Amino acid sequence: PLGVGFVLALTVAVWSQLLILRVLDEHKDYEQDCRSHPDRVLQRGLVTLQQLRGVGGLAFVSNLFLTLVTAKTSQVQIGVALVSWGLMQVWTFLMLKEFFVPSFLRKRLWLYSISHLFVLPILVFWLVTLVTPRFWERIDVLLVLLALVLTNGCIYEIQRKFKNTDEEPLKHNSFLQSYGANTSIYVLQTLHVISFFAFIYIAYNYKLFSAASLVVAVFGVGTFVCNQRLFAQSDKKNRKTSEGVSALFVAAEYLALSVSVLMGFYTL
Repeated sequence: PLGVGFVLALTVAVWSQLLILRVLDEHKDYEQDCRSHPDRVLQRGLVTLQQLRGVGGLAFVSNLFLTLVTAKTSQVQIGVALVSWGLMQVWTFLMLKEFFVPSFLRKRLWLYSISHLFVLPILVFWLVTLVTPRFWERIDVLLVLLALVLTNGCIYEIQRKFKNTDEEPLKHNSFLQSYGANTSIYVLQTLHVISFFAFIYIAYNYKLFSAASLVVAVFGVGTFVCNQRLFAQSDKKNRKTSEGVSALFVAAEYLALSVSVLMGFYTL
């Protein structure tokens, strides 16, 4: 089992990276948010970009420091940890610059979303290199785990932007407005199926306790049923229900994996 101090250090490291992403995103979208969301805290001047830069700088230093500390604690090669950390920071920088083709990406919602969501499996890969010195010995499970994380990120992104004109003006990006209800729901259902079987693959290979798998399966069925209702009527109520059940499904997967790791059931 992982030590409490080690787990806390990893937790702070993850939150610091998420904070970096949030700070950079606020800088990237500042001008657009001033027009679209003038009531937000940053746009009202209650918090300034300079203050956010200070917070982001502190998070960056903390993130690097904790990477080095946790790598040394788990006897991971420092070089491997720094390479995975560096890859994550490079991708974060490219996201800030919108891969130097902002106009091209913003016209293609799918490509824009996936290019930005790809930071999630990179983040998980960074964590795995910190926890497991010989992560390459089960590269198949690692790849499935990274696919699971990317898939769940796509599910969240579609659900978050699965809005019609009754919730979002036409000027905002929405999968429902851009691709239509049926196409968006088919993609959403497919992603849930991929996510479920990826979880089952990991659970089977590491003998994840059956109760957790059963809970995930129940939420998976519930998500499928809720999404099917969207075919009949894609109103705000059904969209909110589908979003909520889908969130529980993804949360159940991550909770089962996290609890198993913390209790020492398996390591990747």
